[in-house]
Amino acid sequence: MSSATVLLGLMPAALGALAPTVEEVGVLSARRPVLAGLLTLGAPGTAFSRLLKYDDPLAGFERPARKYVMKRWHNTLGSSLQYLFALATVINVFVNTAQLGFSTVVSWRCLATTLPVAWAAFPVLMYALAALAFALSRKTPRSRKRLGEVRQSNAGSSAGSSAGSSGGWMGAVVKELQMCEYFNAVYTVVEQEAPLSAMIAACLSGAVGYVHVAFGTLIFSSMLFIGTLDALGVILRFLASSLICKFILMIELAGISSVKNTSEKHDSSLSAERVHEAVLINESQFERK
Repeated sequence: MSSATVLLGLMPAALGALAPTVEEVGVLSARRPVLAGLLTLGAPGTAFSRLLKYDDPLAGFERPARKYVMKRWHNTLGSSLQYLFALATVINVFVNTAQLGFSTVVSWRCLATTLPVAWAAFPVLMYALAALAFALSRKTPRSRKRLGEVRQSNAGSSAGSSAGSSGGWMGAVVKELQMCEYFNAVYTVVEQEAPLSAMIAACLSGAVGYVHVAFGTLIFSSMLFIGTLDALGVILRFLASSLICKFILMIELAGISSVKNTSEKHDSSLSAERVHEAVLINESQFERK
């Protein structure tokens, strides 16, 4: 029984190796918030980052836009499978934690059976803060102005872009159902000061991740009446869900790229600022087959 508690106590930190980072969740939530939320719940671990440090969300996506053209039925099939597997991982995580809560006892809270479920639902707060941080970093007064300029300059670029760029709930649904590889999402990166609210939200999201790991370690290392083999089964189920979510996340992030904007001249105050602003452009500048 002692070896089982050791394994379970190490599990929350070990799952962090397969968990999405704050920056990855923020970038994906701008395009597909529902899928990003499912992947966050399906991979219950927390990726460690430097505490109280703001990192550019698009720092790892500075690469040219991919020229691969995905067919429409490939997008439909791929997007459907993504939601199917992501939902299956979420169900697996919550069923696993519910069974664990009812079949074991936490030594410091004997009558509480919902603590593992609470731990599994905890990443929702981290996801919300990460999505808020990325949204705030794109909604400064300058970014609103530049977004309007980009959309106006790209008006009429292709007939298929009207559905993806339309506002309202219909446009959000269309963007949610499109894979990033199919949409060919490209961000232009301009040096600009990040708002304080975005920095605070990002730092809070990272801090919540540390609390999540500590909370999970406290719960799982205090569980009684569970054997070593049963503990290994629990860990393997969490690992399976995390691996599937990591694979889906890698597919989506591969369809996102960012390029630095060097064609426009900025004033001296803007060029002196050190933090990046991301604006979504080039919503569909290719012909779909």
